[in-house]
Amino acid sequence: MAKLMTWSVVVMSIVLAAAARGDASVPDGATSMIGSLGDVRMTGVEPLSTGESLTVRVAEVGEHPWSSQVAWHIDSGVEVGDVLLLRVRCRTLQADTGEGAFGLNVEQYEGDWSKLASAGYLVPKEWTTFNLPFVADQAYGPGQWQVALHLGSIWQDIEFAEVSLLQMPAGTDIGTLPRTMTSYAGRAIDAPWRAEALERIEKLRVSDVRVIAVDEQGVPIAGATVTAEQTRSAFAFGSAITARHASGTEQPLSPYRAIATQFFNEIVFENAMKWEHHGLGDQRQIDAALVWALDNGMTARGHTLVWPGWRNLPASVKALEHDPFALSRAVESRVVSTVFRYRRRLAEWDVVNEAYANHDLMDILGYDHVAKWFRMADAAAPEARMYINDYGILTAGRVGSPQQDAYFNLITQLLADGTPVEGIGMQGHFGGLLTPPAVMVDIFDRFATLGLPIKITEYDLNSDDDALQADYLRDVLIAAYSHEAVEGVVIWGFWAGAHWRPDAAMFREDWTARPHADVWRELVLNEWKRVEPATTNAEGVATIRAHHGTYAVRVSRPDGRAAKIDVEVANDAGPIRVVVRDRPARR
Repeated sequence: MAKLMTWSVVVMSIVLAAAARGDASVPDGATSMIGSLGDVRMTGVEPLSTGESLTVRVAEVGEHPWSSQVAWHIDSGVEVGDVLLLRVRCRTLQADTGEGAFGLNVEQYEGDWSKLASAGYLVPKEWTTFNLPFVADQAYGPGQWQVALHLGSIWQDIEFAEVSLLQMPAGTDIGTLPRTMTSYAGRAIDAPWRAEALERIEKLRVSDVRVIAVDEQGVPIAGATVTAEQTRSAFAFGSAITARHASGTEQPLSPYRAIATQFFNEIVFENAMKWEHHGLGDQRQIDAALVWALDNGMTARGHTLVWPGWRNLPASVKALEHDPFALSRAVESRVVSTVFRYRRRLAEWDVVNEAYANHDLMDILGYDHVAKWFRMADAAAPEARMYINDYGILTAGRVGSPQQDAYFNLITQLLADGTPVEGIGMQGHFGGLLTPPAVMVDIFDRFATLGLPIKITEYDLNSDDDALQADYLRDVLIAAYSHEAVEGVVIWGFWAGAHWRPDAAMFREDWTARPHADVWRELVLNEWKRVEPATTNAEGVATIRAHHGTYAVRVSRPDGRAAKIDVEVANDAGPIRVVVRDRPARR
């Protein structure tokens, strides 16, 4: 049996004893990848007891799940294509939510902390073994990568009996290895939160529309068929795009634009409009992509004007660090010139992005400059809605995390100062631990008290679990669509061939759809736009029920004559009068 390494304060026999009891069998030929016993590092956790297991306490919830963690450097290297198995055996002793929770991560050490594998689990009070097999898609040398257990999402005491990272023999089929699937509270098909959300959708997003059909003399038409086709939802269902693919200048035969047109009514450029950190992209491609989007009835968001950390700013701006006046002028010029260039073509701007973790500009210029940037952007394009945007809000797993509090307080102060903040952007880059949808609704509730529209601006779930992808997207869409303050959900890309996290994409690189694309199609393109036909009564009246948005309403007389008009369906919409001509109009 392969030698297994675990906690620095736990004797090696813990794992061996567990295997002897049949609790944690080791696949034949597996080799331990965990380094020496002295390599374990603890951050934000308190070791409570040792012996045949280790108990740790998260006594204070930190800013992020990784604020409390236990981690190991890996002393050997890994190559692309290596098959590995991360295994953890543990139980919850107590937790503020009843069950414990942790994220398993195999990741680059420091750098951008890119993940080789990531998953999140709820931990019951019974001993449970969690298995996470994966194939390495990056190579790291000794000490360049680590295993980390993120424990800081809740207050909890967890007892561990095994932590092991095993390298499988060459040629191992990953499908033969044990795997524990990630899940989340509220996933069950009969979950009460979902039934409540669907009821809210019927009240908030759907209205009855009274259609009155008459002929040219105003005589009611009985027995006419009334149909309605949604041309645009009032809710934004969008995606990030790349300028080069959306412009049509590259890969003109690609289905990229056709699928985007079918699936989404709003777009945002993933990188092209960021400052010179990624560059403004090819201006001709941006302009061509905007023409395509607007011609196809889509709105466009601008992302982002100021991402105020040095790592996201051009080197030429960083060079002004010791000249506050010149630095301020450079940022102001960026804001005004960029907004002015795209005025009347963009419906929204993310004016300031991720201010919680990126505050170098404010440290030098002062936080009053955030308000100044908003005012300048609003003056340059008053028709566009100005958003603030940040991560760690929806992904916190609870209400009241330090980052949520800071975001809420910043927006509150800006509004108190009369700053034209007109929308609240919440990203949503999910990995291991998934926020329960009911908690997501609670987060919306809290921020709705600020009186601004909310939008999920950057949703994705980085997972190769197709069923999890589909179920969680379903529930995120339902949770967001059910809340009165939320006005849209924008996913952060849809095709694996142009996605920062290919496993999160709706469509594989060969354009085959993953199951969560089918979820989007069923909810957004079918259920939430479907209108059942109706027939007018003797008074020429029929009532249709439709989700809010723009519709082409068609009234067809029994004799084949018909008329069509475009209408807006919203709350308190009045009756629609449709005149069906007795004879064709003269040309």
